[in-house]
Amino acid sequence: GIGNLTLTFRVIPEVPAINRASMTISISGEPTGDASPRMMPHLDLTIDEAKAFLLALRDEELPVVVTDNRTALQVEFAITEDGPVFTVSKPGQEHTARRFNGGWSFDVKTMAAHLLAL
Repeated sequence: GIGNLTLTFRVIPEVPAINRASMTISISGEPTGDASPRMMPHLDLTIDEAKAFLLALRDEELPVVVTDNRTALQVEFAITEDGPVFTVSKPGQEHTARRFNGGWSFDVKTMAAHLLAL
């Protein structure tokens, strides 16, 4: 990411009688540029939302957007001239976006396939 921002994908497998499967996307670090300090630091997705997001990443159905209705944040993935980019923002408030440029060496398809296997 830009500066010292980190975007982390964490898949939580289902443990019967304890918790349902889910995926958390965490955004950590200090905001830079126009990033809003009021922006929530993570998205919590149901397993269905997470699977749809990861399948779209793996199958390169671009652009890919997933929204967490509880936090009103969205993560969008697109290929730009700088390479693969994840953008975190509130819908309609792109000026507060945080961009995470993975560079051309970042293999999004492999990352998504690995997370789907968990």
